[in-house]
Amino acid sequence: MIIRFAARVVANALGLYVAALFIPGFSISASTSVYLLAGAVLTVLHGTIKPIMTFISFPLIIVTFGLFSIMINALMLGIVDWKFAAIESVSTWSLIGATLVVSLVNLVLARMDRTV
Repeated sequence: MIIRFAARVVANALGLYVAALFIPGFSISASTSVYLLAGAVLTVLHGTIKPIMTFISFPLIIVTFGLFSIMINALMLGIVDWKFAAIESVSTWSLIGATLVVSLVNLVLARMDRTV
């Protein structure tokens, strides 16, 4: 369980790094430790707050064919952005773009983990 948590933290930190590289308007000006700490906070938020938000907004998720779940993930990343001064997102669109990149990196890493 601890190894799975650590793997998710590293995956989220790597996703934040890739998002900062490729998404204009989303930047992180910090060291590796801040990436890992932000990844840890994002992992904890995804494990605690996200299930509650998903349950509450389930009708919206159904009506939008699952697209509202991107907004829930963006809200989680927005909380991390608010918490860390080193993370800066200049617009909602850059936050959504960063959310999509972090999700994509997590998806790729999860698929790689299953093939090993």
